[in-house]
Amino acid sequence: MLTNLTTLAFSWPTADQINGGFVLMIVGMGVVFSALILLLWAIKGLNSALSKPTPAPAAAPAAAPAAAPAKPASDEEDPEIMVVIAAAVAAVVRKPHTIRRVDSLTATTSSNWARHGRRAIMTSHRPTRR
Repeated sequence: MLTNLTTLAFSWPTADQINGGFVLMIVGMGVVFSALILLLWAIKGLNSALSKPTPAPAAAPAAAPAAAPAKPASDEEDPEIMVVIAAAVAAVVRKPHTIRRVDSLTATTSSNWARHGRRAIMTSHRPTRR
């Protein structure tokens, strides 16, 4: 049992303890920032080393190949592609459906972010097989 409670006292830290704490803080922050700067330089060095373009080998002049006939630009898609798309939709949906429009998505019409988002949305709505 405690009978003598008057011996508990609070003492303020001395100036030496405060100075020691500041020195420890400065040294610790210096070490952390130095390590971060070294890491930054290492990442920049790797980035510049990996992204240097390699010179293309000089190609020997070759005879011009015969020009392939250009496919006429039209708003309508190839009928075979439409049949394949309709068959794929019928296999997945398994309900009566109507395909009203098919839009072609090429690499030049959308950015990588848009393609990634579209892929994520499509895979999240994938129907389950029964």
